[in-house]
Amino acid sequence: MIEKTSFQRLHLQRLHDEFDVNIEPTTNLTGEEQDAWINLAEDALAAKLHAELRVLTKMVNTEARAARELCKKRFASGGGLVGRQG
Repeated sequence: MIEKTSFQRLHLQRLHDEFDVNIEPTTNLTGEEQDAWINLAEDALAAKLHAELRVLTKMVNTEARAARELCKKRFASGGGLVGRQG
């Protein structure tokens, strides 16, 4: 097995353990090639996480809009808040 620096090993292990990144392609990489692979993997991971965050944000905003509309309808009909007697 080709030797990696402790920083590279730690970085690869964290990518694998925390984000399920497949690190098998790095088996024969060292030095600058290894660093370049790590940088590309981090960029791809950041893009993936950003896309997932955008989807979740849309979902939350959609739910919040629906909740606001429901509250407006309840108050307009005199219903008020659930469990509160007016």
